[in-house]
Amino acid sequence: MRRNVVRATVVLTTALLAIGCSSHSHWQRQKDEITGLQQSRRAIPSVGGYRDFPGVVHVHSLLSHDSKGTMDEIIEGAKQAGLAFVVMTDHHNPRIYRQAFEGWFDGILVIRGSEIIKSCDGRTGDTCNSLLVLGIKDYIDHKTLTMQQIIGAVKRQGGLAFVAHPKGFRDWDAPGLDGMEIYDILDDAVDHPWRFPKYFFDIEYSFRSYPEQVFLSIVDRPDENLKKWDELSQQKRWVGLAGNDAHQNIRVLGRRIDPYRLSFRLVRTHILVKELNETEVLHALAVGHAYVAFDLISDATGFGFWAEDGAFEGIQGDEIKLKQGLKLKIESPVAGWIELIRNGTVIRTAEASSLTLPVEEAGAYRVQVSLKIGGRWQPWIFSNPIYVRAD
Repeated sequence: MRRNVVRATVVLTTALLAIGCSSHSHWQRQKDEITGLQQSRRAIPSVGGYRDFPGVVHVHSLLSHDSKGTMDEIIEGAKQAGLAFVVMTDHHNPRIYRQAFEGWFDGILVIRGSEIIKSCDGRTGDTCNSLLVLGIKDYIDHKTLTMQQIIGAVKRQGGLAFVAHPKGFRDWDAPGLDGMEIYDILDDAVDHPWRFPKYFFDIEYSFRSYPEQVFLSIVDRPDENLKKWDELSQQKRWVGLAGNDAHQNIRVLGRRIDPYRLSFRLVRTHILVKELNETEVLHALAVGHAYVAFDLISDATGFGFWAEDGAFEGIQGDEIKLKQGLKLKIESPVAGWIELIRNGTVIRTAEASSLTLPVEEAGAYRVQVSLKIGGRWQPWIFSNPIYVRAD
């Protein structure tokens, strides 16, 4: 009996070691592929005088009930991730407007915001009716207000209101919304519970050696959010951004798996401005002079999507008049699978680093770029639309 137990133990241990070794080989191959992509990056000249600054939106600190993150930790994470700006969105409370972190910290621009949650049907973010509120100076007592009343109060202060956790949002018809998270890290992580055993296995056997690759494994193309975004973009300017939802508050098997430095590198919101300051960042987010990129795969800085007709006409987020000779130009720092989408429908694809197309119809045009990792196309860049208007 004892011999059988010993034999079974040896077989199980050997199997686990073999699986662990196999996983390490998988992660190493992925790491090598990503290194190759990063090394193949090319510089792209800026257009229209705009500069590309990567940052993050939707970050929590010790001013939220579910995070103990300090400003020193956030700034250090931002520096390691190569950020230019951080938009804080602690859970809405009066302390934010008395003590919130804002201003310049060691070369990083920090902008104050908050996350207002009206209700949650469960414990995960994708069941919450949540709003990211930016650019307001005074606390809004939201407890007895409807979502529409909250948005009205935000607008009276000249602020911006973005839908967070789109899957759980229920007030899409409320006037005054500026846009939405097209991707949220928490939503993606919890969206496939049947993957949890694999996540635990990867954390136990691979996270110490390959934290970036394991963290990247949660990413899926946010098809449901993209469909909603395309639907709304046909009605009005509707800005898409990334929600990092960074808390630095998760430990699994004794390991911290969501340090700010990783949350800040997985996905970033790039803004296109001529000068980096709070006013310009908020304006860029308001009009959609921005794009979303999974920079943990490869730094997307320099990506270009603009309109011209012999002369420069405008960038993503802008409204352009339909005219003869109008063209859309796409320039990617790394060659990938480029998709040009009009009103939610893919109208042109190419495996390339650049693309130029004539515009013959009005519509909301946006770009997706994917990179091949491990034999499959991984989502990388999502531009905001250029709105071509017939009148």
